[in-house]
Amino acid sequence: MSCKSIYFGTLFCFLTVIHVVSVTAQSSEKKHIRYNLSTVKKEYSVYEPIWMEMEIENLGNVDIAVSKGKILHLEVISADGSKYRPWLLGSRYNNKLEPGASVVYIDNISYRYGKMLDSLGFDFALPAGIYNISYKTYESAKVLVESTQLTIEIKEPTGELAAAKALYEQGNRLKRKKEWKEAVQVFQQVADRYPDSFYAMKALSDNVTMYKYCVKDVDASLRSAKYILENYSNHHEEGRLVDNITRCYMKKNDMNGARTYLDSLSKKTSNVVLKSMLVDIILPDPNLQVK
Repeated sequence: MSCKSIYFGTLFCFLTVIHVVSVTAQSSEKKHIRYNLSTVKKEYSVYEPIWMEMEIENLGNVDIAVSKGKILHLEVISADGSKYRPWLLGSRYNNKLEPGASVVYIDNISYRYGKMLDSLGFDFALPAGIYNISYKTYESAKVLVESTQLTIEIKEPTGELAAAKALYEQGNRLKRKKEWKEAVQVFQQVADRYPDSFYAMKALSDNVTMYKYCVKDVDASLRSAKYILENYSNHHEEGRLVDNITRCYMKKNDMNGARTYLDSLSKKTSNVVLKSMLVDIILPDPNLQVK
């Protein structure tokens, strides 16, 4: 046998070994994700915020990336087979989950419906009924994905809550007709008459947006946002409301007012999430133009 034959034979065997080792290494990589869904309770009223907690677990043996701005799609199926596609907002940051690590997102799926908007672009409430919720998989086929399934029931409210819902829907009808000034007045009535109901919180939250963008009343938007932060603690909207307050003060060219108010709020609030958020807040440059 010639030296040339021995050389190429040895090279072939060497490359074969490398290939086998490479295939073995690749096959030993295991990408396995589990989505654990949970809610505080199992029964809700129509329009009531449904706060979903989603834990993403890395059950594999390699790192997985949870990208900034990732949208986590859910599938909601009613008892009659109707399907809805709400979604959760993912991380504001890039997260690398090591094997065994997990990250938790919390979002209000009743506000995050994407396609579940009517022709005018307004929120559509899930009707009364029983719903099964699970994560809608969009990962690569090479990733093993599991999801827990959650069952909730949405009911028509009774008693005082039913009256609050009827008044809230009256405001919604005005909003759909773009009668903004009349709509914000009705929503304020919801808050005044039924201050302890979640309809009050939702009505005030709607007013924060409508006053700012539709009625063009920055001061009224500011008052509504402040009222929510100072009087409600279970809304999970601290970030959005603080952002609205700072932007309203920027519109007014009064960043000193923003600092004074937020400093005062951090000292008197009992909302732990809000307090921690305000500790290291960095206010925007007052020279930025805000739409």
